[in-house]
Amino acid sequence: MSLKLPIPLLFGALVFAATGSLLLYLAIDDMLDTSQFLSGASYGVGTVEDVRQHYQEIGSTARRSRTLVNSALIRLTLASGETVLVVHDYGLWEAELQTGQQVRLAYQAQAPEQAKLVNFAALWAGHIGMLVLGSLFVGAAYLLIRVFR
Repeated sequence: MSLKLPIPLLFGALVFAATGSLLLYLAIDDMLDTSQFLSGASYGVGTVEDVRQHYQEIGSTARRSRTLVNSALIRLTLASGETVLVVHDYGLWEAELQTGQQVRLAYQAQAPEQAKLVNFAALWAGHIGMLVLGSLFVGAAYLLIRVFR
């Protein structure tokens, strides 16, 4: 069996396959990191003290862009009684946080200021989105090769 794909289609299929594979790798790696974080985490309840939107610059100095970010300042009371301020940036897929709202957080004892909100959207939605997108890219590569061979 030999492939008789035109070079541009073969190149496109390779780019799709590489991009999809990279997205799948990153998603799985991030999911494993999140799972490991949660397995050794302590849990506490925090109070949202402030919610605001601000622009964050992303990219290199040659190609900078600004994106709107929602941030919540949360006061977390640790098991020891100590309080820590946590900044939680949240995306469009997460529910809007309100000042005074009580939220559940997972944190590591050695770095409680890096606590994570405990809900499906905050912990897993981004990773699942990357898994789906990576699968679509790999599927598109497969279809290019399968249909045009």
